[in-house]
Amino acid sequence: MDNTVQNNGNRSILKTRLTSAVFIIMIMFIVFGISFSQSRMNMPVEFYKEEISMIINENQFTISGTYYFRNNTGSDKPMPVVFPFYIDSSTHYPDKISAFIIGEEKHQLEFQENKERGSIRIAIPMKSKGTTVWQLEYTQKIEKPQATYILKSTQAWGKPLEEVLYKVDIPDDIDVDYIWADVDSVTANDNREILWIHKTEYMPFKDMTIKWKEK
Repeated sequence: MDNTVQNNGNRSILKTRLTSAVFIIMIMFIVFGISFSQSRMNMPVEFYKEEISMIINENQFTISGTYYFRNNTGSDKPMPVVFPFYIDSSTHYPDKISAFIIGEEKHQLEFQENKERGSIRIAIPMKSKGTTVWQLEYTQKIEKPQATYILKSTQAWGKPLEEVLYKVDIPDDIDVDYIWADVDSVTANDNREILWIHKTEYMPFKDMTIKWKEK
């Protein structure tokens, strides 16, 4: 396949996913009965924090993401969320996906897959004037020494995240050639290195990308 055609196709898919995320934000206003003029003063639901653990192994990229939502309304209603996966010629659609609500107990969430668009749709239960913490876990097969996690979809929420923590777990027999965003610290554990990235008031303008080679 011509690389230009393939790259254009990948960009088109990613644009479609971002458009889907924006559409879900619009649906959110309708579900919670908030007008767009009111939303300028107070978002009905805020996505304000995330903690992402990424594990790189041979031919596998495993993600465990914890996401924090704040419901500013007086309504108990599920909120629709579209979660996009990064997929290209060397990164496959996830073969294992699990979603949970995190509270006193961990409850599994149902979701609808759209493999054509490379995403899933989840209805996140929201309590009136409360905080909801949910988790998504998945594993992707990778065929090149690089992995990507989509961050730019955060832009659809229209405000920076108050806090983010990214943890990248890699075997110590590889060298990281490139990583975005900048790493704050590195720790070691059982023949592996842990790269830590911590930010506040953060609006990502690029997706998280890691490239490596064997030592």
